[in-house]
Amino acid sequence: MLPETFLSCLACFQDCFTAPSFQRFLTLMNGWVLCISKHTITSVIRAAGVVGKREHGGYHRFFNTSAWCVDDVGLSLMRMIVTLLPDNESHVEHRRHTGSTHWQTHSRRGNAP
Repeated sequence: MLPETFLSCLACFQDCFTAPSFQRFLTLMNGWVLCISKHTITSVIRAAGVVGKREHGGYHRFFNTSAWCVDDVGLSLMRMIVTLLPDNESHVEHRRHTGSTHWQTHSRRGNAP
């Protein structure tokens, strides 16, 4: 199992999922980091230690039928990354255009990232 500090970093994704889906997400992220073989769903849940303890098909359904939006996960990831950037190094601009969200990163020194 991974340290609580790592798992607590994943809390920023909680609003992207239902409660059961978030638990599956945590299990999958735990397994992804611990997996030393090819990162298939089966290998990842094996590395997480849930094979035989939880229903295997639910982890496959997490990706193809669960009600969550990959864009919301991406935005949460970007927000987490932005909080880790030093204030004097870069500026991240969030803009909405015709229903889609765009992030632009600009160096405050005027150089492209």
